[in-house]
Amino acid sequence: MGKTAQPASVIVVTGSQAAGKSTVARLLAQRFERGVHIEADTLQEMIVSDGEWPTEPGDMRDEAERQLRLRLRNACLLARSFFEAGFTPVIDDIIIGRPLGSPEVQPRRASLHPHRPRAEAGDRRRQP
Repeated sequence: MGKTAQPASVIVVTGSQAAGKSTVARLLAQRFERGVHIEADTLQEMIVSDGEWPTEPGDMRDEAERQLRLRLRNACLLARSFFEAGFTPVIDDIIIGRPLGSPEVQPRRASLHPHRPRAEAGDRRRQP
């Protein structure tokens, strides 16, 4: 299948842990002529000391929530940079609340397209 050439936009794939976000986001990004996959877990792994991963279900500790918002903010800033260079970034992350509405993370002149994979996407990925 050929690559899609279209005006750049920012696409956000969100869902719960192990829902298939990374798989869907990577496959989607590969369909664009200038696609970029921004995996929030990779940004979380950059915290090499005192990092707190979000847990599900239930309430998150304050520090885990702060780091979750920080990695999303950094993913959006990275997406902005790629978008402004003419790429179509696809972010995958767990999104809680409304952090994408913050002016500091909104890409200029970009359309945000949030997507939530169906539960079956993660199940197919784990099957042999």
